[in-house]
Amino acid sequence: HFYDAKAKVFVLFGMGLGYFARELALRLQPYQRLAIFETSPVLYKAAMHAIDLTPLMEEHRIDTFIGDNLVPHLEHWFLTFESHEKLHIAPPMRAGFTNAYQRALYDQLAAKCEDMLRYHAVGLATWQQFGAHIGDNDVANLPEYFALPGMTALKDCWKGRPAICVAAGPSLVKNLHQLIRIQEERPDVAIL
Repeated sequence: HFYDAKAKVFVLFGMGLGYFARELALRLQPYQRLAIFETSPVLYKAAMHAIDLTPLMEEHRIDTFIGDNLVPHLEHWFLTFESHEKLHIAPPMRAGFTNAYQRALYDQLAAKCEDMLRYHAVGLATWQQFGAHIGDNDVANLPEYFALPGMTALKDCWKGRPAICVAAGPSLVKNLHQLIRIQEERPDVAIL
């Protein structure tokens, strides 16, 4: 079964003539969204001639991306998820023809999708493990936040210099030695 009522996010690589995409679109519930990534504009045009794609075009929860530069669009689309959607992402679906037709492009999309799924999983795991502690730290640091001058005082302080922005987090201690090495090797780099 390709459809899961508990999933909130579906991703389809390769639309083909649109039969599968249309069927999935018709089953979507109001709380679900779908992204379709098709590398060939010609194939998409052929799909419009083959079947009625109105369910894909009229639904605001369905995003269709067409062309050969889809990886940035996939990453951006994943970063638009709400918190509740990140918890219920269905495994990506890939049309069978993509294993032969423009395989390298579809392989690249699949790899980026796996990266984004890992990114969300790590973020959720971090909040699950450290969320209460992070919230406590935020509240404890409120007086210091209000006492500092703010972003406008920092304007142009490092103008023209490369910079690395660092936020407090569980991995900071683990990676601090790398930041120190960079600062020693590249004194022109500002570490914020």
